[in-house]
Amino acid sequence: MFRSITRLHRNWDRILLRAWSVRFTILAVVAEIINQAFPYLDGYLPIPQPVFGLLVGLFGGLAIYARCVPQKGL
Repeated sequence: MFRSITRLHRNWDRILLRAWSVRFTILAVVAEIINQAFPYLDGYLPIPQPVFGLLVGLFGGLAIYARCVPQKGL
């Protein structure tokens, strides 16, 4: 029963390299890391902290959208 659930797509490596949903997810993770480390970086970054929180939400939403839209070459 679980074998069909855990199988990888036949071109999983190409998907990881070219899918926009993966790219937006990586951007969301980077923005969240900066958001969490912001108290230690205060004064070094010219961008206020709430912007990174907004970026996390924006990139997360774009990742969901990109996952639902067919992409050429995948």
